[in-house]
Amino acid sequence: MQQNQASLQLVKELLPSPLNDHCLSLVTKPRQLILYTDSPAWASKLRYFSRELITLLRNKQIDINKISVKIIMDNRRIVAKHRVREARLLSTENANLLSRVADHTPDPGLQAALRRLSSHHKNRK
Repeated sequence: MQQNQASLQLVKELLPSPLNDHCLSLVTKPRQLILYTDSPAWASKLRYFSRELITLLRNKQIDINKISVKIIMDNRRIVAKHRVREARLLSTENANLLSRVADHTPDPGLQAALRRLSSHHKNRK
């Protein structure tokens, strides 16, 4: 565990800012490094930088051939966005059109539905 912490510290020093702040953890395997980050956007940036990171690690005599990047989602930081839905109202012109269609519709159920729908217009009082 201490070796992983030391490796993480070294990787963070080699990564540019702010990328280093989003490298949360790592796991070392023979000739492979698995980095963990907090979002898909930072994972993509880490993957893009991985070739350069391999070169930097080799310059420090650390034999790494492959870097994988995985995402750790922090469920505590996910906040649901509550949107207030705005009523979608018909224009007065469309409401009048629906009312006229209802006047010429023989089916009483459809006629009642069209009249209810036509009552939802913008200039309603």
